[in-house]
Amino acid sequence: MYAQLILSGQQPYPFNNTSGAGPLRLPTNGWAWWGVVTVRNGDTIEIPIGISGRGANTLDGALWWPETAAQAHNDVDLSLLDPSGTVRASSLSIPSVFERARVAGAVASGTWKVRIRGYSVTGSQTVYWALHVQL
Repeated sequence: MYAQLILSGQQPYPFNNTSGAGPLRLPTNGWAWWGVVTVRNGDTIEIPIGISGRGANTLDGALWWPETAAQAHNDVDLSLLDPSGTVRASSLSIPSVFERARVAGAVASGTWKVRIRGYSVTGSQTVYWALHVQL
């Protein structure tokens, strides 16, 4: 649920922890994907997403992970890669428990990847992800 709310925010990286991902606008007129992964320190997880058809415009991605006050903060990063493997957007916030990235403009058909990287993780961390492409 939190990853979906962050995805609905209109402020991709760089954002701040006061206003977060910004005002909400629920995603409509497109396709959505979501899931959960477990990340360890140094892990890179790539989730393939097939996007087809014409008119795809704006790709949004978000991550959220739960932390307690007693645990060390984990730093997890998000990147969105186009079908050629080029990073088109990324979110590299250090102090936050969420990431938010946006590819604005035309979104090419093909297999995109959501890259989730455990930049600095103690033990393992459950990470929730969400993605939406506007038509």
